Amino acid sequence: MSGPEHYYSVGGSWGGADDLGLTSKVTWDEAHLYVNVDVKDNVHSQTFTGGDIWQGDSLQVGIDLAKEDGAASRQVNELGFALNKDGSVQKWRWRAPDGVTPGPLESVQAVITRDEMAKVTHYELTLPFQALHGAGYDFHVDKPIGLALLVNENDGDGRSGFMEFNGGIGTSKDAGLFGNLYLLQNDYVKLLEKSAGASVKSAEQKKDVSTVDAAANFVLLLPEGGLKKSLQARLAAIGTKPGTDPGGEEHPGGPGSNGGGNSGSGSGSGSAGSGTPTGGGSNPDPSGKNSLTLTPVLDQASKLASVRLGSKEAEQAFGGIQAGQDGTKTLVVQLKAAAGAEGYALELPSELVADKQAARSLDIHTELGNLWIPGDLLAASKEQLGESIVVNISKANRAGTGKDAASVSGERPAISLQLATAKGVSLQWTDAPAPIKVTLPYQPGSGEAKNPEKLVIRFAGEQGQYTPVPSGKYVPSSGQIVFRAWQPGVYAVGYDEHTFQDIGNLAWARQAIEALAAKGIVHGVSESAYQPQAMIRRADFAALLVQAFELNRNHAQSAERFADVPQDAYYNEAVGIAKARGIVQGGGNLFLPDAPIKREDAAVMIYRAMDAAGILPAATGSQASADGFADSDAIEAYARDAVRVLADAQLLQGDGGKFYPKEPITRAETAVLVYRLYNLLP
Repeated sequence: MSGPEHYYSVGGSWGGADDLGLTSKVTWDEAHLYVNVDVKDNVHSQTFTGGDIWQGDSLQVGIDLAKEDGAASRQVNELGFALNKDGSVQKWRWRAPDGVTPGPLESVQAVITRDEMAKVTHYELTLPFQALHGAGYDFHVDKPIGLALLVNENDGDGRSGFMEFNGGIGTSKDAGLFGNLYLLQNDYVKLLEKSAGASVKSAEQKKDVSTVDAAANFVLLLPEGGLKKSLQARLAAIGTKPGTDPGGEEHPGGPGSNGGGNSGSGSGSGSAGSGTPTGGGSNPDPSGKNSLTLTPVLDQASKLASVRLGSKEAEQAFGGIQAGQDGTKTLVVQLKAAAGAEGYALELPSELVADKQAARSLDIHTELGNLWIPGDLLAASKEQLGESIVVNISKANRAGTGKDAASVSGERPAISLQLATAKGVSLQWTDAPAPIKVTLPYQPGSGEAKNPEKLVIRFAGEQGQYTPVPSGKYVPSSGQIVFRAWQPGVYAVGYDEHTFQDIGNLAWARQAIEALAAKGIVHGVSESAYQPQAMIRRADFAALLVQAFELNRNHAQSAERFADVPQDAYYNEAVGIAKARGIVQGGGNLFLPDAPIKREDAAVMIYRAMDAAGILPAATGSQASADGFADSDAIEAYARDAVRVLADAQLLQGDGGKFYPKEPITRAETAVLVYRLYNLLP
C-alpha cells in the first residue's frame, strides 16, 4: 500500500513510494494470528518508549475479535510496535478488551528488524488469540475479525504523518471502521465457488437489484471456466439486468454493491448498497423541486443502510433546481429511515463534491442527522477519486475502554462521519475552502435546559482525547446541535458543567466566559481560576479570534514572520494565521505579542476578523458610532472605521459615554466581546 490517497499529513508530505509504503500478510493457526508487515521507509527514526511510541516510526494494529457485535463489541485492541534506535523492541497496548489492562504488551511476540540497505523495516508479529480477548469470551474462527493497520512516519524532526489501511486508528478512534478479516479454513477458490453459487440461488429467489448485483460481484471474481459461464447464464435468465434499477438507470457493479463479503482480508467501511430511489416519502422541500428521496437497503450484519445516487439521476435532479442568490444549486437528498440501522451510507458521483467551481451543494438528511456538503469539498480530481465516493454517518462506537464516546457523551448522540472512495480508501477534507456542516437532533435534559449554551460538540483525537469543536452550539428554535466538521472522525454531544471559582460575582461576564470556555475558545489560567481582571495580551487576543473563527482549520500561516514572535511560542501558529488573513499587521516587522492590547486595537482585529468571515455589518452612522463617544478624538485614524462599525452593531460599548481607546482590555471584557461576535457566526 502506497500513494498519496493513503497518506495523512500532520505537518509533513509524502515523498513517494520510497518515502513510505507498506505490504502486509496475515496468516493463522488454531492458537495464533500472524501479522507480517514490511514498511518501506527511507529514514527510520524511533526514540520513544512505552505509550509514546506512536510519535516515532512504528506500526499500530487494530484488532476486534467480536467485529460482528458492531458498536457493542468489548474485544477491541489497539496495539503498537516499534524498533528503537538501540535495537530494543517496544510493544504497547492502548485499547484493550474488557478485563484486560492497557499498557506494556508482554503476551505477544514481536520480531522487528531493519534492512538499512533496502530501507525496509520488517515487523513479524505472533499474536495469541487468547491475548486478544477478555476472560469468558468464546472466540470462533469462522466469524469475521476487525483489522486495521497504521504506519507512523518520523524522519527525525517529529511525527510528520501516517498511512492507514482501513480506518478506526489514525483518522478516528472508532473500531467500527476496522475492515473485515476472514480466517479461511479451506481453499479460497472452493469457498468462492460455494459463495457464488449460494448468491446466485438467492438472486433467483428474490429477483431484486441488490441480491442480483451481489451475486454478479461474486461470479465476476471466479476463475474462467464452466462454472463461471453457467452462473452468468443463470443471472442473465433472471430478467433483471445486474446493475440496473427498476427505473432503467444502469448502476455499475463492484465496490458500490451491497451483499455478502468475500473471504479474505478487506475493508468493510466504505461500501454503499444499491438502494432504490423513490419519489415519495418525507420530503424536506414542500415543493419537491429541490429534493430527492432515496430508500436505503439495510445490511443486517453491519447494520449499515446504504443507497446509491447515480450520475444520470443527480444531473436530472440538479437540472430542475433554481440557483440561489449566491449562484449555488442545493439538492436535498432525503434518506428514508431503515428499521434497525445504526448508520447510513450514500454513494454518489465524485464530481458532486469535487467541483472546483462550487456551483452545487448537497443537503443530506438522515434520521441520525443532516450533512450539508459543499461542491468543492475535495481537492482531488475525478481520476484520483474514481467514479464515486461514499458518505457515511453512523452511530459512534460507545464501547471499549478508556475515554470513549460513551464516557464522554453519556446517552447523548455521538456520530462517526466518514468519506471514502468506492474502494474503501478514506478521504480527508481538512484543507477544504468550506467544511461539512452537521446538524444533529437533540432535546436538552432538565439540567441542560437551564444553560443550553454549555452544550458542546467534542471531537475524538488520534490518542482517544476529546477536544471541543468551537462551532458546536445548540439552536433552541430548531431543537438541533449544529457544528462545522473539518475532518472525518467521531463527534460527540457533551455538556460542560465546569466553572471558574473567581467569576461568581461577574454577572455581566459569567455567561460569556462559561459558554466560550465550554467550546474551547477561552481558557483559564488554571482549572479553577480565570483571572477576569487581568489584562489580555496582543498574542492571546489574536489566538482567541483564530480559534473562534476556526481559521486554524483551512488557512496557512503567513510566509513572512514577525521578528518578535518566537517560533516555539504556543501562539506562533495562530499569529501567523492571523497575519496571513490580514487580521494583524503590526508595526514594521514587530507585533509586540506580550503587550496588553488596547481597546482600539482590539476593535481593529475584530473588524478584520469579521470581514474575513464575511459577516461584517454595515455602518449606520448612529449616535452609538465612534463619533458618539466623548473621547472620539483620541481614537487613532486607523481604528476609527472599525470602532464606528462595531459600535453601530452594539458589539462595542463605552463607559459613561467614553470609549477609552488607549486603555487595555481585561480578560472578562474580551470574553464578552468575543461572545457577542461568536453569536453572529452562522
